[in-house]
Amino acid sequence: MIENLTLASILLILIVFTSNTIQAITGFGSVVIGLALAAHLFPLAELVPLFVILNIPLCLYFLVIDRASIHPGILFRKLFPWLIPGFVIGMLLSAYFTGTTARIIFGVVLIVLSIREIIGIVRPSGKATSGAVVYASLFAGGFVQGVYASGGPFVTYAVAALRLDRSGLRANLMAIWLILNGILTVRFALIGTITARTMKDVGLLLPVLALGMACGQLLHHRIPEKGFLLLVYVVLLVSGLTLLR
Repeated sequence: MIENLTLASILLILIVFTSNTIQAITGFGSVVIGLALAAHLFPLAELVPLFVILNIPLCLYFLVIDRASIHPGILFRKLFPWLIPGFVIGMLLSAYFTGTTARIIFGVVLIVLSIREIIGIVRPSGKATSGAVVYASLFAGGFVQGVYASGGPFVTYAVAALRLDRSGLRANLMAIWLILNGILTVRFALIGTITARTMKDVGLLLPVLALGMACGQLLHHRIPEKGFLLLVYVVLLVSGLTLLR
């Protein structure tokens, strides 16, 4: 996709940089934001394995530097028991979400998630999130992750309910993406979705990924979280709306 410097490939490079900078700051966003924007340039079927593979070194790096903030008990006792069933079902049904249908459904998912998050940021209720809502969000996030590798908003909503500090939130989200996207990468390899062209694009985009990671780490403790998250969800909302055309 980026071997020849066309306008589309230059825009893809900018999208990879921006989306990975966002994930380095918040703990999520590189795949869901990347796909939402890049789906206007290239088919989703080509983009999903590319963004999933690029996400793995990013997660590994931040898991190393935030390793003291990882909570294995929370991950394996509270989160994965609800995430994994949805994830497996999503993978099994992913073959039915392709082409125009995939683009439209993905757009609707983005719109619903973005509106919900924008309302929560602008008018916080102050109420504790119920366990049922957390578990439903985890299951839904696993499902969306299995279909589109984009369960970030659902999962982040659930993990944020645990009231972890900023580094703790980022570290535990990175652990989730590393495991789930690692499984997706193996699956893509087994079914032939990852091609030589995919890996060539990954290699060419690694310096862009590294730059995004460095910028995100620089901004992680400096940028006001509320304002930044509001901007992220507005971008997702607009992207979702344009995917419906």
